[in-house]
Amino acid sequence: MNKSLDGYDWTSISFPDSYGREDIRSLDFLDSGGDLVLYGDVGIGKTHLACALVAHACQQGIPARFFTTASLVAHLRR
Repeated sequence: MNKSLDGYDWTSISFPDSYGREDIRSLDFLDSGGDLVLYGDVGIGKTHLACALVAHACQQGIPARFFTTASLVAHLRR
């Protein structure tokens, strides 16, 4: 099932000053080669948000992917 930003529960998310939900939704951080790091307790929607952002990027023709920490470490070791 594709994840979406529509109806996403943002209540567990905190943002740095001067950065927010619309900044993430716009995908502007990709233009500058930026990364987005999601961390927090289990079950707050990190994976849902990551999948939804990747799907959103791909719908706009932007190649995108995400890694879990464990898979990134394994990838970097190879």
